[in-house]
Amino acid sequence: MNKTKLPEPTSNGFLNNPQNRAIIYQVAALLFVVFLAYYFTNNMFENVEKRGITTGFAFLDNIAGFGISQTLYSGQVQPDT
Repeated sequence: MNKTKLPEPTSNGFLNNPQNRAIIYQVAALLFVVFLAYYFTNNMFENVEKRGITTGFAFLDNIAGFGISQTLYSGQVQPDT
């Protein structure tokens, strides 16, 4: 039997390096968070459009449906009855 000795590998491999794995996991986590943000934002905009809901600050120009007092709080305590 001819027993040939295989050469020893010179490196442990790309995925066996802890620094490489850390970078890969961080990139994967970042991509997952970006995907979730895109998914939920897209879902929200589709549902808002489907229901005809207006967004924005245009409501600030509308007159309030009730009276708003323009005086400061008097600070007087009413006696208990």
